[in-house]
Amino acid sequence: MRYAKSMFYVGNAKDVAEFFGTAFGLQTQVYGEGYAEVATGDTKLAFGTLEAAGNHLPGQPLETADSARVTGVLSFVADDVDAAYHQAVTAGAESLVEPADREWGQRAAFVRAPGGLVLEIGNFA
Repeated sequence: MRYAKSMFYVGNAKDVAEFFGTAFGLQTQVYGEGYAEVATGDTKLAFGTLEAAGNHLPGQPLETADSARVTGVLSFVADDVDAAYHQAVTAGAESLVEPADREWGQRAAFVRAPGGLVLEIGNFA
């Protein structure tokens, strides 16, 4: 068995996937407004609307990422944390924590991407 992808439910899957392409240069595959994927190496990030989720999980209670709460963090490695942070903000992410050096040796920043997902951008030294 191998890990293939993580899927998140968002308002507009196409817009969220295109953000990752614009902000970080990641290859996106858009399958209409309801489902899209972003290549992140061996695994993918997938985004779907609630309508698409209902096709997979009929009758289950579903909700999209919430821009008012942090329910989890997706971590991305960047050689230049500051540059990646600024690319994300320029591409439409909301700044949550500007790049800073952590006492354990890591430099990291946090942004909220379109769709409500919180991203950590760090060097993970």
